[in-house]
Amino acid sequence: MSLSELILRLAIWPAVAFGLAASRGWRPASSWRFGALFYAVHVVAAFQHAYRWSHSAAVADNVRQVRETLGIEFGAGIWVNYAFSLGWMLAALAWPRLGPSARRAWIAVFVFIAFQGTVVFAHGHGRWIGLALFLAAAIHAWRAGRRAGNGGGVEGLKG
Repeated sequence: MSLSELILRLAIWPAVAFGLAASRGWRPASSWRFGALFYAVHVVAAFQHAYRWSHSAAVADNVRQVRETLGIEFGAGIWVNYAFSLGWMLAALAWPRLGPSARRAWIAVFVFIAFQGTVVFAHGHGRWIGLALFLAAAIHAWRAGRRAGNGGGVEGLKG
């Protein structure tokens, strides 16, 4: 396994963990930024290792993954990834200036996309690691909601 492949495979986990930590209120601004940083490393490693800096290769691989996972031809998935990447970077930079509604929206988008990438489209051990992370976050949200009496709403809305 090359160094870029190792970075590709390992950088996503702290990105997801920091994003989930931010969503649960653990040092949200810092967690969101560290998550974005690790995600950027993951994206750069993917383009270096898997796609050799070719947008066409990224599109083809994304179409293949969607076909194998969902059984449909969908070529816009890479654009969803690009939009998500840009959005996370911008949200990380603007976090202190975002209002609670904007933060909740970005957290919801993050949770949806991260679940797709680490559970739905993952394979082997990666899928189980992703499932464990999301299960732990869901249990934490449920417990926090029971203590607060609000059913486990999105936290992490302050600084």
